[in-house]
Amino acid sequence: METIRAAKNAFDKLIKVCAIISTIAIVIIMLLNVADTLLRWFEVPVYGVFESNGLLVGINLFLGLAMVQYDKKHVKVDILGRYKWKWLSYVRSFVPTVVGVMFFGWLTYICWGKLFEAIAAHEIIQGAVHFPLWPLKAAFAFGMLLLTIQLIIDLIAEIRKWIRPSAEITDEAIS
Repeated sequence: METIRAAKNAFDKLIKVCAIISTIAIVIIMLLNVADTLLRWFEVPVYGVFESNGLLVGINLFLGLAMVQYDKKHVKVDILGRYKWKWLSYVRSFVPTVVGVMFFGWLTYICWGKLFEAIAAHEIIQGAVHFPLWPLKAAFAFGMLLLTIQLIIDLIAEIRKWIRPSAEITDEAIS
């Protein structure tokens, strides 16, 4: 049990580091755009800003997904929320988690294949400056992997709620 707790703590730290990297990518995007805008006033464009922004937006988006799921900050549409049946609350949280694990697990599998194809084919982002495409695909694949793992952790918590509905499920109880 101690090993599971240590693994979950390490995973939690990893997704927090990825969220920090995601935030840093936003700051870099802002700085690049400000520099490009200011230097264009003097007719000195910064080459590669558009291409690097595309890469950084992908890194920002995909590395932050697992943290959003961890914090439960994603968009929810709760049509059945006014009904207070206990079993319905489990179904409302269990079914989307199962579907999420299946979908994002499949997407993770596809993304890793596309990453290896991009590396083998030496794919590049076309533009004023040629960037390799594999860092973007690596961020996508790694972000999907982290999201899938987080969904599996959430699914285990949901199953534990079904098994022991009277027990309070906390972060410590999961690990």
